[in-house]
Amino acid sequence: MKLARMSFFLLILSACGGTGKTPSYVLKTYGSDVSNLSYNEAAPSPEAKIFLIAGSRQGANFAQEVVDQKNYWLSKGFREDEIACFYVMPDRSNFNEDKVQYLELADAISTCHMASMQNIKKHMAAAEKQEDGFIYIYATSHGGEPTSVEIERERDSETRKQLKIFNATYPSYDQYYLQLDAIPEGTVNMSLILDAIDRGEDPDDLLFTPRYLKKSLNLWPKNARKYVVLQSCHSGGFIESDKNALQKDTLKDVPNITALTASRYDRSSFGCDPGSERTYYGSEYFNVVSEMGTVPDMMDWSAVYKETRSRIQKLEELSYFMPSLPQFYSNIDLSI
Repeated sequence: MKLARMSFFLLILSACGGTGKTPSYVLKTYGSDVSNLSYNEAAPSPEAKIFLIAGSRQGANFAQEVVDQKNYWLSKGFREDEIACFYVMPDRSNFNEDKVQYLELADAISTCHMASMQNIKKHMAAAEKQEDGFIYIYATSHGGEPTSVEIERERDSETRKQLKIFNATYPSYDQYYLQLDAIPEGTVNMSLILDAIDRGEDPDDLLFTPRYLKKSLNLWPKNARKYVVLQSCHSGGFIESDKNALQKDTLKDVPNITALTASRYDRSSFGCDPGSERTYYGSEYFNVVSEMGTVPDMMDWSAVYKETRSRIQKLEELSYFMPSLPQFYSNIDLSI
Protein backbone atom coordinates (compact mmCIF):
# COMPACT_ATOMS: atom_id res chain seq x y z
CA MET A 1 0.00 0.00 0.00
CA LYS A 2 2.91 2.36 0.69
CA LEU A 3 4.07 1.89 -2.91
CA ALA A 4 0.56 2.63 -4.20
CA ARG A 5 0.47 5.82 -2.12
CA MET A 6 3.89 6.88 -3.41
CA SER A 7 2.85 6.33 -7.03
CA PHE A 8 -0.21 8.52 -6.46
CA PHE A 9 1.78 11.28 -4.72
CA LEU A 10 4.37 11.44 -7.50
CA LEU A 11 1.65 11.85 -10.12
CA ILE A 12 -0.03 14.59 -8.07
CA LEU A 13 3.25 16.51 -7.74
CA SER A 14 3.83 16.40 -11.49
CA ALA A 15 0.25 17.02 -12.63
CA CYS A 16 -0.50 20.61 -11.69
CA GLY A 17 1.07 23.74 -13.15
CA GLY A 18 4.10 24.05 -10.87
CA THR A 19 7.83 23.60 -10.71
CA GLY A 20 7.75 19.93 -9.78
CA LYS A 21 9.74 20.72 -6.62
CA THR A 22 8.87 18.38 -3.75
CA PRO A 23 7.57 20.35 -0.73
CA SER A 24 8.47 19.60 2.87
CA TYR A 25 5.47 18.22 4.76
CA VAL A 26 5.36 19.09 8.46
CA LEU A 27 2.32 18.91 10.73
CA LYS A 28 1.99 21.97 12.97
CA THR A 29 5.73 22.73 13.02
CA TYR A 30 6.31 26.39 12.36
CA GLY A 31 9.14 28.88 12.09
CA SER A 32 9.34 31.60 14.72
CA ASP A 33 7.64 34.30 12.63
CA VAL A 34 4.65 32.11 11.81
CA SER A 35 3.38 32.98 15.28
CA ASN A 36 2.17 36.18 13.61
CA LEU A 37 -0.45 34.07 11.82
CA SER A 38 -3.65 33.00 13.54
CA TYR A 39 -7.15 31.73 12.85
CA ASN A 40 -10.52 33.30 13.54
CA GLU A 41 -12.29 30.88 15.88
CA ALA A 42 -15.63 32.71 16.03
CA ALA A 43 -18.84 30.74 15.59
CA PRO A 44 -20.34 30.50 12.09
CA SER A 45 -22.53 33.39 11.01
CA PRO A 46 -26.07 32.55 9.83
CA GLU A 47 -25.88 35.71 7.70
CA ALA A 48 -22.86 34.59 5.64
CA LYS A 49 -23.40 34.54 1.89
CA ILE A 50 -19.86 35.07 0.59
CA PHE A 51 -17.43 32.19 1.20
CA LEU A 52 -13.76 32.70 0.31
CA ILE A 53 -11.49 29.64 0.58
CA ALA A 54 -7.71 29.39 0.25
CA GLY A 55 -7.17 25.65 0.53
CA SER A 56 -3.42 25.16 0.12
CA ARG A 57 -0.69 25.80 2.65
CA GLN A 58 1.92 25.80 -0.13
CA GLY A 59 1.90 29.49 -1.05
CA ALA A 60 0.77 32.91 0.17
CA ASN A 61 -0.76 33.59 -3.26
CA PHE A 62 -3.91 31.67 -2.32
CA ALA A 63 -4.36 33.61 0.91
CA GLN A 64 -3.67 36.85 -0.98
CA GLU A 65 -6.59 36.18 -3.31
CA VAL A 66 -8.94 35.63 -0.38
CA VAL A 67 -7.83 38.85 1.31
CA ASP A 68 -8.17 40.82 -1.95
CA GLN A 69 -11.68 39.57 -2.48
CA LYS A 70 -12.77 40.13 1.10
CA ASN A 71 -11.61 43.75 0.90
CA TYR A 72 -13.46 44.18 -2.39
CA TRP A 73 -16.77 42.80 -1.11
CA LEU A 74 -16.50 44.91 2.06
CA SER A 75 -15.99 47.97 -0.15
CA LYS A 76 -19.26 47.09 -1.92
CA GLY A 77 -21.25 47.30 1.30
CA PHE A 78 -21.25 43.73 2.58
CA ARG A 79 -20.82 43.33 6.33
CA GLU A 80 -18.17 41.26 8.09
CA ASP A 81 -20.82 38.76 9.21
CA GLU A 82 -21.87 38.24 5.58
CA ILE A 83 -18.37 37.10 4.57
CA ALA A 84 -16.73 33.88 5.77
CA CYS A 85 -13.10 33.42 4.75
CA PHE A 86 -10.80 30.45 5.22
CA TYR A 87 -7.09 29.69 4.80
CA VAL A 88 -4.43 27.20 5.92
CA MET A 89 -1.39 28.14 7.98
CA PRO A 90 1.77 27.17 6.09
CA ASP A 91 4.30 24.70 7.39
CA ARG A 92 7.77 26.06 8.15
CA SER A 93 9.22 25.41 4.71
CA ASN A 94 6.31 27.00 2.86
CA PHE A 95 6.21 29.95 5.26
CA ASN A 96 9.87 30.71 4.63
CA GLU A 97 9.38 30.62 0.85
CA ASP A 98 6.75 33.39 1.03
CA LYS A 99 7.73 34.94 4.37
CA VAL A 100 7.41 38.61 3.39
CA GLN A 101 3.99 38.15 1.83
CA TYR A 102 2.67 36.07 4.73
CA LEU A 103 3.78 38.70 7.24
CA GLU A 104 2.15 41.44 5.18
CA LEU A 105 -1.08 39.42 5.16
CA ALA A 106 -0.97 38.48 8.86
CA ASP A 107 -3.46 41.03 10.20
CA ALA A 108 -5.95 40.63 7.37
CA ILE A 109 -5.81 36.84 7.27
CA SER A 110 -6.37 36.58 11.04
CA THR A 111 -10.05 37.32 10.33
CA CYS A 112 -10.27 34.01 8.43
CA HIS A 113 -11.08 30.56 9.76
CA MET A 114 -9.11 27.33 9.30
CA ALA A 115 -9.84 25.87 5.86
CA SER A 116 -10.64 22.36 6.99
CA MET A 117 -13.49 20.59 5.24
CA GLN A 118 -15.30 20.16 8.56
CA ASN A 119 -15.07 23.87 9.25
CA ILE A 120 -16.27 24.91 5.80
CA LYS A 121 -19.21 22.52 6.02
CA LYS A 122 -20.15 23.88 9.44
CA HIS A 123 -20.11 27.50 8.26
CA MET A 124 -22.06 26.78 5.08
CA ALA A 125 -24.65 24.74 6.98
CA ALA A 126 -25.20 27.60 9.43
CA ALA A 127 -26.09 29.95 6.57
CA GLU A 128 -28.14 27.68 4.32
CA LYS A 129 -31.52 28.64 5.86
CA GLN A 130 -31.53 32.07 4.24
CA GLU A 131 -34.81 32.40 2.36
CA ASP A 132 -33.62 34.39 -0.64
CA GLY A 133 -30.64 36.18 -2.10
CA PHE A 134 -27.46 34.43 -3.16
CA ILE A 135 -24.41 32.45 -2.15
CA TYR A 136 -21.00 33.25 -3.66
CA ILE A 137 -18.08 30.83 -3.31
CA TYR A 138 -14.53 31.52 -4.39
CA ALA A 139 -12.11 28.64 -3.76
CA THR A 140 -8.44 28.72 -4.74
CA SER A 141 -5.92 25.92 -4.28
CA HIS A 142 -4.18 23.10 -6.08
CA GLY A 143 -6.48 20.61 -7.76
CA GLY A 144 -6.44 16.97 -8.73
CA GLU A 145 -7.95 14.52 -11.20
CA PRO A 146 -9.78 11.24 -10.49
CA THR A 147 -7.48 8.27 -9.98
CA SER A 148 -9.17 6.41 -12.83
CA VAL A 149 -8.08 9.17 -15.22
CA GLU A 150 -4.49 8.83 -13.99
CA ILE A 151 -4.69 5.05 -14.52
CA GLU A 152 -5.83 5.41 -18.13
CA ARG A 153 -3.02 7.84 -18.91
CA GLU A 154 -0.22 5.95 -17.14
CA ARG A 155 1.99 3.89 -19.47
CA ASP A 156 4.23 2.21 -16.91
CA SER A 157 2.61 -1.11 -16.02
CA GLU A 158 3.91 -1.23 -12.43
CA THR A 159 2.78 2.33 -11.67
CA ARG A 160 -0.60 1.56 -13.24
CA LYS A 161 -0.87 -1.53 -11.04
CA GLN A 162 -0.14 0.49 -7.90
CA LEU A 163 -2.64 3.18 -8.90
CA LYS A 164 -5.33 0.53 -9.29
CA ILE A 165 -4.56 -0.66 -5.76
CA PHE A 166 -4.76 2.92 -4.52
CA ASN A 167 -8.08 3.47 -6.32
CA ALA A 168 -9.58 0.33 -4.82
CA THR A 169 -8.43 1.36 -1.34
CA TYR A 170 -9.36 5.05 -1.57
CA PRO A 171 -12.31 5.32 -4.01
CA SER A 172 -13.08 8.81 -2.66
CA TYR A 173 -10.13 10.07 -4.72
CA ASP A 174 -11.74 8.87 -7.94
CA GLN A 175 -13.26 12.31 -8.50
CA TYR A 176 -12.02 15.84 -9.13
CA TYR A 177 -11.06 17.79 -6.03
CA LEU A 178 -9.57 20.99 -4.67
CA GLN A 179 -6.82 20.48 -2.15
CA LEU A 180 -7.55 21.42 1.49
CA ASP A 181 -4.47 21.14 3.68
CA ALA A 182 -6.16 21.28 7.08
CA ILE A 183 -8.07 19.09 9.48
CA PRO A 184 -9.23 20.26 12.94
CA GLU A 185 -5.93 19.10 14.47
CA GLY A 186 -3.87 21.37 12.23
CA THR A 187 -2.05 21.69 8.92
CA VAL A 188 -1.67 18.40 7.04
CA ASN A 189 -0.38 16.79 3.88
CA MET A 190 -2.15 14.23 1.72
CA SER A 191 -0.56 11.30 3.53
CA LEU A 192 -2.12 12.44 6.80
CA ILE A 193 -5.50 12.84 5.10
CA LEU A 194 -5.23 9.23 3.91
CA ASP A 195 -4.34 8.21 7.46
CA ALA A 196 -7.56 9.89 8.62
CA ILE A 197 -9.54 7.90 6.04
CA ASP A 198 -7.82 4.74 7.26
CA ARG A 199 -9.03 5.60 10.80
CA GLY A 200 -12.59 5.61 9.50
CA GLU A 201 -13.20 9.34 9.07
CA ASP A 202 -15.75 10.28 6.43
CA PRO A 203 -13.97 11.34 3.19
CA ASP A 204 -16.70 13.98 2.75
CA ASP A 205 -15.28 15.61 5.90
CA LEU A 206 -11.82 15.75 4.30
CA LEU A 207 -12.15 16.42 0.56
CA PHE A 208 -13.57 19.41 -1.36
CA THR A 209 -15.19 17.71 -4.34
CA PRO A 210 -18.01 18.24 -6.87
CA ARG A 211 -20.00 15.61 -4.97
CA TYR A 212 -19.73 17.53 -1.70
CA LEU A 213 -20.32 20.94 -3.25
CA LYS A 214 -23.38 19.78 -5.18
CA LYS A 215 -24.87 18.28 -2.03
CA SER A 216 -24.18 21.43 -0.03
CA LEU A 217 -25.56 23.86 -2.61
CA ASN A 218 -28.73 21.80 -2.98
CA LEU A 219 -29.46 22.48 0.69
CA TRP A 220 -29.80 26.18 -0.08
CA PRO A 221 -33.24 27.42 -1.27
CA LYS A 222 -33.83 26.63 -4.95
CA ASN A 223 -34.50 30.28 -5.72
CA ALA A 224 -31.21 31.42 -4.20
CA ARG A 225 -28.65 32.30 -6.88
CA LYS A 226 -25.44 30.30 -6.55
CA TYR A 227 -22.20 31.78 -7.90
CA VAL A 228 -19.18 29.47 -7.78
CA VAL A 229 -15.66 30.39 -8.90
CA LEU A 230 -12.94 27.73 -8.66
CA GLN A 231 -9.25 28.43 -9.18
CA SER A 232 -7.19 25.25 -9.50
CA CYS A 233 -5.86 22.75 -11.97
CA HIS A 234 -8.64 20.54 -13.38
CA SER A 235 -11.33 22.70 -11.74
CA GLY A 236 -13.49 22.35 -14.84
CA GLY A 237 -14.20 18.82 -13.60
CA PHE A 238 -16.68 20.39 -11.18
CA ILE A 239 -18.95 21.30 -14.10
CA GLU A 240 -18.01 18.89 -16.89
CA SER A 241 -16.30 15.56 -17.47
CA ASP A 242 -15.87 13.23 -20.41
CA LYS A 243 -16.55 10.30 -18.04
CA ASN A 244 -20.21 9.36 -17.64
CA ALA A 245 -19.58 8.02 -14.16
CA LEU A 246 -18.33 11.45 -13.06
CA GLN A 247 -20.87 13.56 -14.95
CA LYS A 248 -23.62 12.83 -12.42
CA ASP A 249 -21.67 14.61 -9.66
CA THR A 250 -21.08 17.86 -11.55
CA LEU A 251 -22.80 21.10 -10.56
CA LYS A 252 -24.84 21.43 -13.75
CA ASP A 253 -28.18 20.37 -12.27
CA VAL A 254 -27.89 22.57 -9.16
CA PRO A 255 -30.75 25.08 -9.47
CA ASN A 256 -29.83 28.70 -10.27
CA ILE A 257 -26.08 28.20 -10.56
CA THR A 258 -23.36 30.10 -12.39
CA ALA A 259 -19.88 28.57 -12.29
CA LEU A 260 -16.50 29.75 -13.56
CA THR A 261 -13.37 27.61 -13.43
CA ALA A 262 -9.70 28.39 -14.03
CA SER A 263 -9.18 25.37 -16.26
CA ARG A 264 -10.89 22.63 -18.21
CA TYR A 265 -11.20 19.27 -16.47
CA ASP A 266 -8.12 17.94 -18.27
CA ARG A 267 -5.89 21.04 -18.03
CA SER A 268 -3.60 22.72 -15.51
CA SER A 269 -3.82 26.33 -14.40
CA PHE A 270 -0.73 28.40 -13.58
CA GLY A 271 0.89 30.72 -11.07
CA CYS A 272 0.32 28.37 -8.14
CA ASP A 273 3.94 28.17 -6.97
CA PRO A 274 5.41 29.97 -3.95
CA GLY A 275 6.85 33.30 -5.06
CA SER A 276 3.84 34.13 -7.24
CA GLU A 277 1.91 36.97 -5.61
CA ARG A 278 -1.34 35.60 -7.05
CA THR A 279 -2.25 32.80 -9.44
CA TYR A 280 -2.76 33.68 -13.10
CA TYR A 281 -6.48 33.11 -12.98
CA GLY A 282 -7.01 34.54 -9.49
CA SER A 283 -5.26 37.75 -10.44
CA GLU A 284 -7.01 38.32 -13.77
CA TYR A 285 -10.42 37.28 -12.49
CA PHE A 286 -10.12 39.71 -9.57
CA ASN A 287 -8.99 42.52 -11.87
CA VAL A 288 -11.99 41.99 -14.15
CA VAL A 289 -14.46 41.85 -11.25
CA SER A 290 -12.94 45.00 -9.74
CA GLU A 291 -13.26 46.82 -13.06
CA MET A 292 -16.91 45.78 -13.29
CA GLY A 293 -17.29 47.29 -9.83
CA THR A 294 -20.55 45.68 -8.78
CA VAL A 295 -22.05 42.91 -6.61
CA PRO A 296 -22.74 39.26 -7.57
CA ASP A 297 -26.40 39.70 -8.46
CA MET A 298 -25.58 42.65 -10.73
CA MET A 299 -22.48 41.13 -12.32
CA ASP A 300 -22.42 40.26 -16.02
CA TRP A 301 -20.91 36.84 -15.40
CA SER A 302 -20.67 35.91 -19.05
CA ALA A 303 -18.65 39.07 -19.68
CA VAL A 304 -16.45 38.34 -16.63
CA TYR A 305 -15.71 34.90 -18.03
CA LYS A 306 -14.94 36.10 -21.56
CA GLU A 307 -12.65 38.93 -20.46
CA THR A 308 -10.82 36.77 -17.89
CA ARG A 309 -10.36 34.00 -20.46
CA SER A 310 -8.94 36.48 -22.97
CA ARG A 311 -6.41 37.84 -20.49
CA ILE A 312 -5.38 34.37 -19.36
CA GLN A 313 -4.86 33.29 -22.95
CA LYS A 314 -2.47 36.19 -23.55
CA LEU A 315 -0.49 35.43 -20.38
CA GLU A 316 -0.15 31.76 -21.27
CA GLU A 317 0.92 32.53 -24.82
CA LEU A 318 3.69 34.80 -23.49
CA SER A 319 4.90 31.96 -21.24
CA TYR A 320 4.46 29.22 -23.89
CA PHE A 321 2.16 27.29 -21.53
CA MET A 322 -0.42 24.78 -22.72
CA PRO A 323 -3.75 26.67 -22.60
CA SER A 324 -5.67 26.14 -19.37
CA LEU A 325 -9.00 26.75 -21.13
CA PRO A 326 -11.10 28.42 -18.38
CA GLN A 327 -14.71 27.24 -18.33
CA PHE A 328 -18.15 28.77 -17.76
CA TYR A 329 -21.60 27.36 -17.07
CA SER A 330 -24.87 28.96 -16.03
CA ASN A 331 -28.49 27.87 -15.84
CA ILE A 332 -29.57 31.27 -14.49
CA ASP A 333 -31.31 33.64 -16.86
CA LEU A 334 -28.50 36.20 -16.89
CA SER A 335 -30.60 38.69 -18.83
CA ILE A 336 -32.83 39.38 -15.82
